[in-house]
Amino acid sequence: MEIRVGFIGCGDIAEVHAERLARIEGVRLAAVSDIDPRRAEEFARRYGGAAYGDYHEMLEREELDACYICIPPYAHTDQELLCAEHGVHFFVEKPVALTLEKALEVLKAVRRAGLVTQVGYVLRFVDSLRRAREVLWREGGR
Repeated sequence: MEIRVGFIGCGDIAEVHAERLARIEGVRLAAVSDIDPRRAEEFARRYGGAAYGDYHEMLEREELDACYICIPPYAHTDQELLCAEHGVHFFVEKPVALTLEKALEVLKAVRRAGLVTQVGYVLRFVDSLRRAREVLWREGGR
């Protein structure tokens, strides 16, 4: 079984994710989108998949299993909701939304669609931060 993955946003962090995905057997980068169509084309040339200048079109045309949403916080509008509408599991770079209301709307859509999602709060897994958190919890209890 092949997992077909798309990208919304083709900047630096998307490259990091795409390079790692390229090493996973059974995963294929199927489509990418960026507001700069040339950037999407170059990204697709390097990592594979069809290039789009509009993520709406990509989600309509492609049969994706999962999607990486790698855009700046201010650019988050309806990407997560559209993925949910299309039944596409997603990883979104932090934050999931700029307002609590929007985050709750995304949560509701994700639950309704039964999706697996993740927000990229990756530093919480760094060992030094884990230890610092333990010390703060221990010291804060006094």
